[in-house]
Amino acid sequence: MAQFSKMYSPGLILHLLMAFFLCLRASKLNHRQVIYNHQNDVQSVIVVDKSGHGKFSTVQEAIDSVPENNTSEKVIVPKEKQFIFLEGKSRRTTIIQWRDAGNSKNSSSFILHADNFAASYITFKNTYNILIPSNNGTRMTWAPAILVDADKVSFYKCGFSSLQDTVTDDRGRHLYKNCFIQGAVDFIWGGGQSVFQTCVINVLGTALGLGPGFITAQARGSLEDPSGNTVTFVEADCMGEGANKGKRIQWLKKLSTKDLNFFVKSPDFIDKEMWLEKIPLPLTEGN
Repeated sequence: MAQFSKMYSPGLILHLLMAFFLCLRASKLNHRQVIYNHQNDVQSVIVVDKSGHGKFSTVQEAIDSVPENNTSEKVIVPKEKQFIFLEGKSRRTTIIQWRDAGNSKNSSSFILHADNFAASYITFKNTYNILIPSNNGTRMTWAPAILVDADKVSFYKCGFSSLQDTVTDDRGRHLYKNCFIQGAVDFIWGGGQSVFQTCVINVLGTALGLGPGFITAQARGSLEDPSGNTVTFVEADCMGEGANKGKRIQWLKKLSTKDLNFFVKSPDFIDKEMWLEKIPLPLTEGN
């Protein structure tokens, strides 16, 4: 189930409850308490339920009703529809998925163009090439789960799953917190100014025989591009086989806790306007 809120004052606030996963059996609706940071007047309520007990059966239909129509099959949030908060029950049970490939942006299962967007407890998935059979000729290509082409966007405890170009982090300032992201090739890429805080990054390349994963700077094509002005690569508090720095180069950069906090806690990189304080935060816990 998911809860969907439009979050600006004095505008419209929507609450959607849905059983969204296309392959999931219909489940009973239940409301879960959500605390918002600001006083807002709820002007309408929309219930989305795949079993047919709501006003709409898909998230796309609900988004299209606010108020312009959108006939696309996949979930698209147009730039005119800002201040939307989308909340699922958990990222294991609330899944927005589609199967498309061939374009690093337009093939995304979830396409976001609207600023001031927040989502929590939802998995965004592109099912193309999730598993590659050994002999059917299916080739791996661009198959993003999400396109984030918007500013002031945050994801909390969300999942993102595909093989190639999973998260197209294209433009704007973004926070990914306590998220799970997996893929094999270029699966986090783009020109966004983004912080990935306490996230699990699952590299599938080695398991599929495609080689290890790499972290590299973006191709900064413009002097006005704010996302590539300074690149600092630092490892801190890592775990796993690759976390042992004993055989690393001697000039490996090391940061103190104070230095590290400048990057992970300073608002200047993505939150200079303190927009993160204005987003609604879910009270309930998800998986």
